[in-house]
Amino acid sequence: MANVPSITFIGGGNMCEAILSGLLKTGHPTSHVRISEPFDQRREYLRTKYGVDVVESNGDAISGKQGMSVSSGVSCDVVVLAVKPQVVGDVVRGVAGELSAAKPLVISIVAGVAIKDLARWIGIDSNVPLVRLMPNTPALVGEGAAGMYADAAVSAEQRKQTEYVVSKIAKEYTWVDSESGIDAVTAISGSGPAYFFLVIEAMEKAGVDMGLPADAAKRLAAQTALGAAKM
Repeated sequence: MANVPSITFIGGGNMCEAILSGLLKTGHPTSHVRISEPFDQRREYLRTKYGVDVVESNGDAISGKQGMSVSSGVSCDVVVLAVKPQVVGDVVRGVAGELSAAKPLVISIVAGVAIKDLARWIGIDSNVPLVRLMPNTPALVGEGAAGMYADAAVSAEQRKQTEYVVSKIAKEYTWVDSESGIDAVTAISGSGPAYFFLVIEAMEKAGVDMGLPADAAKRLAAQTALGAAKM
């Protein structure tokens, strides 16, 4: 990757914060991050804790033209879509002009939303490079696994930018050759944590049933799972 990319997050929720925290911990400059977030309290929290520009307008977060103090004058290389599936269509249509003009790499972490839908909302002829990224819930604590699919407009450099972003939340990640591969990633890594939670809970319950204190059973079951995973 030639240069540190400037990254704009659309949506300042938990996954945004997990990526942001990972970026800043590894030396990513605050001048190369912007966030748009609709809720006042959340904006203030992110701004105060991380020292980055956080604005209400999605368009301004991409263009950087208004309301910026830390990232003023910095162009946008990467846009991370981190909003809820039920609003993503309206959000993307609302910034189609900015995306078509700047043509940043757009990385969507929105569950269940296909590349063709993103392209249609932006404009079929816009040729904005699009990546679909599917992290799992352990990404929230920096221990994620993820799959990635890129459309034909994504360059080799932009693939490196995607890996730069995902490496902040995932220990294992892979590119898939077709978008249907994202479904396979979801089946293994997306749904998988829930099964491990069930196993650990069953072990914990068994320990309690055999006379262990609940807190001891919980700690032993969790450490047993962690140790087995590292073998």
